Amino acid sequence: MSKIVRIFFNRGFLPVDKTVFKIGTSLSFDCYIQRFNGFAILLEKGTFLDEKMFKKLTQDKLQVYIKNSVLKEFNLYKLEHDNKKSYSLEKVFLEEATQNALKLQETLVKLDQVEEKLRAVYFVGKNLLDSWLADKTQKLPRKAIECIAEALVDITTQTQVSLYHFKDIIEHRYSLVTHLLNVAFFASLISSKLFLDINEKKSLILAALLHDVGKSEVDETLIDKPEMLSQKEFEEIKSHSKFSVGIAKKGGFGSQQLLLAILEHHERLDGTGYPNKLKAAQISQFGKILAVCDVFDALITIKPYRGAYTTFNALILIQNEFKNKLEMKYVKLLIKLLK
Repeated sequence: MSKIVRIFFNRGFLPVDKTVFKIGTSLSFDCYIQRFNGFAILLEKGTFLDEKMFKKLTQDKLQVYIKNSVLKEFNLYKLEHDNKKSYSLEKVFLEEATQNALKLQETLVKLDQVEEKLRAVYFVGKNLLDSWLADKTQKLPRKAIECIAEALVDITTQTQVSLYHFKDIIEHRYSLVTHLLNVAFFASLISSKLFLDINEKKSLILAALLHDVGKSEVDETLIDKPEMLSQKEFEEIKSHSKFSVGIAKKGGFGSQQLLLAILEHHERLDGTGYPNKLKAAQISQFGKILAVCDVFDALITIKPYRGAYTTFNALILIQNEFKNKLEMKYVKLLIKLLK
């Protein structure tokens, strides 16, 4: 809850021009709004301005204030970001999104709170994948995608992160890109609790970021069709795993561990999955992890034919209904990481 600062306006606060604020930047000062005879913090220093936070700060008929004492920091922010486009309202082109991803570590070092670091990764990753999917004639931006994975490895390795930290960041309305990012976030969380080296963690998260890109090659009307799919339609949907592997290979991702995880994320322990109907011992560790994360995100995402499950209810449902299909030790890990 924002704290109320009981100081009159003419004794230390200044109104500021909201057009100074740019999406994709971090605040180096607190921002206030007037409340009765005092001021309340609207956004604290260190907040990363993703689309949600940017809209909160720049909403119509809202006057934003700063303290006189941080005028220097405000002017430095203005100078640093004066030429930065406010691209929440316009298309982000792949070149710009790629550069933002390549500079992600520079952004993260300015942020102290783990939630703000994760918010920045999600925002930059979303713009990167959205811009690539909008123009797939361009090559998959491998190095930029690797920067997203490396950032998640660093954050989850260096900090105690739980599902709670994700609650206000991940999106619950389905899009291909938000699903890829959500699964990557969950996979990074699981990987932080396993005895994996840094490269293995990165490989798992990269597989998560790419596991469903093949759906961009499938008739989009089938992805969330509310009616029962015909056998022919279901076969087309199932082809996305192999399409994803092909796209990853073409983009320069050659790790067999990574490619196998992508291929196997719909395999099930009882042999009822696809594309190869593998059974428990035949499925790779990373394939099993992605399967859990994929199902979990599907359940907490709003669908045309149902609402979203809560995080807790989704995990309990998986634990009760998917015992013979998904690796329960990874489900139990997520349950432990609820808080």
